[in-house]
Amino acid sequence: MKTSQPGRIVIELNDDWIFFESDVGDKKAFSTPAAKGQKVALPHTNKIQPFHNFDEKSSQFISWYRTSFKVPAEARKKKVFVEFD
Repeated sequence: MKTSQPGRIVIELNDDWIFFESDVGDKKAFSTPAAKGQKVALPHTNKIQPFHNFDEKSSQFISWYRTSFKVPAEARKKKVFVEFD
């Protein structure tokens, strides 16, 4: 956790994500056991492709990423924004 400005807390969320290689579905995305996924850090490549001669359909698929975090005590009962770059 790093405070970059008064009243603002910045938490890095790049580590400890679970990656699911296939579509687990909306309802199962948060209930699928982490053991069925792969622990990754972001940025992460969900499928490695050759630089040349690959079928573009091979990169058209659904995969899922999941993580969790705890809201710091000083942010509780306040408006919280989660921003992804």
